[in-house]
Amino acid sequence: MIKTPLRLPLKIHALTLCALCVFAMAYLPLSATAQGNAAQLSYAYPFDDGELEEKLGDAPVVIELFSSQACMFCPVADHFLADLKKRTNLIILACHVDYFDVSNGAISTPECSAQQRGYVRNIRGATMYTPQVFINGREDYVGYEYDRYIDEVIAHSKKADVHKLTVKRVSEKSADPAQGVRFEIDLMPFANAKGHKVKDLNIWSYMVEKDKNIVVAEGANKGQALPYVNIVRKSEKIGRWDGTPQKMGFTVYPRAEHEGVTVLLKDDLGAIFGAVHMAL
Repeated sequence: MIKTPLRLPLKIHALTLCALCVFAMAYLPLSATAQGNAAQLSYAYPFDDGELEEKLGDAPVVIELFSSQACMFCPVADHFLADLKKRTNLIILACHVDYFDVSNGAISTPECSAQQRGYVRNIRGATMYTPQVFINGREDYVGYEYDRYIDEVIAHSKKADVHKLTVKRVSEKSADPAQGVRFEIDLMPFANAKGHKVKDLNIWSYMVEKDKNIVVAEGANKGQALPYVNIVRKSEKIGRWDGTPQKMGFTVYPRAEHEGVTVLLKDDLGAIFGAVHMAL
């Protein structure tokens, strides 16, 4: 049975979350102990061993977390994502935003901030804050309220919302990074959950870094060693698919710190219709 995370005493609007985090960065030059106490929301993995795995279906589900080392409410969301990666086959992307971050040891990118803005612009009722989770590019949730979005993840895994893409490696990783690694996507027509043929989709690739534990250098989470998984380092639109059968090749240029590449088929509003993650 899912165990409910500790919530704030009052329901706090998403914009207020971000405002509080900014306040913490700008106006709380406290001792490490005081900052740590201010930042703590308790976390424990909310399922018994094997429980979530048994509930999940076979369809891909993409969970994108927009997070920040500076955000006092983000550690719970980061911990949960780390557990999901360890225990499930869900496709996870952790995007760290640069509009609100630490100045020392930052892992954020401007592309992540731009992607979050795009989702907020295109999803009705969405606002921009951290930690924010998007499921299949269509729905947003407060990142630390995992009990409120995991049921949606389970439901999506049993539908045909997202098609599992077929991608094969056609060249091996070279000692020379300039050579890159070549992949080929086998694109075949498929229907969405409503039975309609999908077409006119953008093809995106996301390079992710190896998992790491980082001791946060400053701000509300100063001194905490936090797990960060599937950190998005580079996102790139690599093509567009018209819905007809075709093979499309693309090349990635991994560095030593990169772990894998995720490929997504997205419509112009950001909704995801196809996905696969491959190790490098």
